[in-house]
Amino acid sequence: MSTKIIFLFAMLTILGCRTSAAKLLGKYRKSIVSPTNILSYSMHLHSQSSFIINNLKTNVNNCKKQFIKKTCDKNKTASESSLSCIVKNKDNRQFTDDAKGKELYLQENNFIKDKKLISISPGGYKGFYMLGTCLFIKENYNLDKYIFSGASAGAWNSLFMSYKGDPLEFISNIMDPAIINKTSSIFEVEVLLKMKLLQTYKSEDFDMNRLFVGVTTYNKFNFNTNIFTDFDNLDDAVNCCIASSHIPLITGGIFNKYNDMYSFDGGFSEFPYLNVMKPTIHITPSIWEAQKKVFKKPNVYNKIQTFYNSTTLFSREKYDLFELFDNGFGDAKKNKDKLDLIFHN
Repeated sequence: MSTKIIFLFAMLTILGCRTSAAKLLGKYRKSIVSPTNILSYSMHLHSQSSFIINNLKTNVNNCKKQFIKKTCDKNKTASESSLSCIVKNKDNRQFTDDAKGKELYLQENNFIKDKKLISISPGGYKGFYMLGTCLFIKENYNLDKYIFSGASAGAWNSLFMSYKGDPLEFISNIMDPAIINKTSSIFEVEVLLKMKLLQTYKSEDFDMNRLFVGVTTYNKFNFNTNIFTDFDNLDDAVNCCIASSHIPLITGGIFNKYNDMYSFDGGFSEFPYLNVMKPTIHITPSIWEAQKKVFKKPNVYNKIQTFYNSTTLFSREKYDLFELFDNGFGDAKKNKDKLDLIFHN
């Protein structure tokens, strides 16, 4: 079954529970809202949903064969729509994710030719673990020659990595001990985090040219993977991070539009990262694990059920976000010898 059909089936499953979901969201809207929780919510949705996403890869591969990879132009016909492309927001230039498109992109963007890539995965609440890892890397290594590509929780972490200022100061603003553990609706948290970032920082505080955010988009009856970069400003970049973290009914509504396209969590895509070079390091919640867990392939119903269960908010109490962050930093420190080999080459 194609990714499109599975996604729509999942949507119908969720809509069947819309009443209870609406009540749940309404309950959270009455609570005190923390601008930092957007990271926890946008990040937590993949720690459990990685199961469904990993097992959707087979369907995505089959779906790829049905697409004609000619152009990323959203004004083209559905049959010409590309599954994946790079989108430069300032001049609305779009490049297909094939050999010709990559070559053209590199020709028109010379600054990227001498850069190395750090990719950052979705992580659910464990995105805070990755945030600790990112802080250690940012504090101990020169990242001037690196660019950053992420999706969902990885998008927010990539935004942090592109920050030019004091990384500890940024972390202190995001992880306020007085509010980090307060529960609220994701939509309100997204709005308040955006307000927090825009009130505290300027666009010039971030190197937007080095930030690449993966978003799953729906256009002309096709699900595509778009890698957005060259953002107009900080507002635009934050909106893209929100788009990369959007899960229907969990983050404020069924639909979210970014760049005139319906947008969904970047983790729904098979490979939501810049694909013009091999990453020097791929940061995940299990980055130091010797072996990754292997899951059995579930049937379609189990996939949908797992998807629905992974988008509930009831698992929040299982996670100590500060402990996750500290563990991420501490584990990176323990593995500094491995990082030295990567960043000192």
